[in-house]
Amino acid sequence: MPATVDLQQMTVAEKLRLMESLWHDLSREATKAE
Repeated sequence: MPATVDLQQMTVAEKLRLMESLWHDLSREATKAE
């Protein structure tokens, strides 16, 4: 998914899914760094 996503065009569900995937990536990076 491109970083230039227009948040105004996204539904709440899509925003939640995007945030969830970003959070998942961050969590994975954090555990890998330990």
